Amino acid sequence: MRHILIIFSIFFSFLFLSQYVFAYKESDLSQLRKYLRCKKCDLSNANLNGAILRGAILSDADLSDADLSDANLSGANLSGANLKKSNLSGSVLRGANLTNANLSGANLSGANLIRVNLSKVNLSGANLKKSNLSGAKLMDSNLTNADLSGTKLTGTNTSDAIFEGVKGNPSLVEKYKEEKQKKLVINQKKLKKKEQSLQKKGKKLTVNELFQKKENKSDSIKKAEEGLSSMYQAYLLLKFCYDVRKGQPLVYIKKKKMDEIRSYTKKIETKFFEDVPQLKSSKDKIWKNAVGWTNFIKQESTIEYDEYSVGKKKCDASLIPFMQYAKRFFSPTGEVVEKDF
Repeated sequence: MRHILIIFSIFFSFLFLSQYVFAYKESDLSQLRKYLRCKKCDLSNANLNGAILRGAILSDADLSDADLSDANLSGANLSGANLKKSNLSGSVLRGANLTNANLSGANLSGANLIRVNLSKVNLSGANLKKSNLSGAKLMDSNLTNADLSGTKLTGTNTSDAIFEGVKGNPSLVEKYKEEKQKKLVINQKKLKKKEQSLQKKGKKLTVNELFQKKENKSDSIKKAEEGLSSMYQAYLLLKFCYDVRKGQPLVYIKKKKMDEIRSYTKKIETKFFEDVPQLKSSKDKIWKNAVGWTNFIKQESTIEYDEYSVGKKKCDASLIPFMQYAKRFFSPTGEVVEKDF
């Protein structure tokens, strides 16, 4: 399992081709400015510094890497929005709804987050220095490795939130560890009773085995599914770069390199299945979802019409890290996989 966790985290890290192929849509940006309503819009990398967006409807929008510093988003609906690595420093989000949003790696330093709904939000690695979270809801949120130096948490609901490795607030981390230990003890007691019941039926499972099965199995499978999906998406994006100029004098990816990509992809897929055999039963569904995501990306892509140097740079932004990471796990063989991947 250790290897599979490393692999899927790597694929998440290099899946950034879309950042280069797709910036924000001008039509989406115009719609937001005119109507303050832009559900599921692509506003990635948009410059919204100091924008007045009070009450804006931005649910499920892509605002990754966007500059929202000093923006006023009071009462805005950002539920399900992708704000990964966005700059929200000094912004006002008072009373906003960010449930299920992705704010991993975001800069929220000095932000006004009073009474903001941040339930089930990914805030891992976020910078929350000197932000005001008074009265905010952080239930079931992930703040792993976040920086809470000087953050105000008066009246903040932090039930079931994850504070692993949080910086700048040792008392909060200590409280989290204590609560986590209490829950562990309670679970162990429950599982002990279950073990005794199973033993009466002739089964011999230890408490640790039961605990691992109950608490870790579903989470590990879910993470592995996400990793496999990301790997499929990375492959499909690279194949798109290969196909788009196939047969032309200048190509983004040469045939020999594409054969190597296929070989690595097959090996990595095999490794996923070896480490998590349960993935085999859902591989077709995961592949189908990855194809659907990639087809959407292809419809919005401009690399078919870009000048060669521009398109090559975009494709290399994904190809280079893919090859670097793949070679760390498998020595190159040059073999060609018959199946088109």
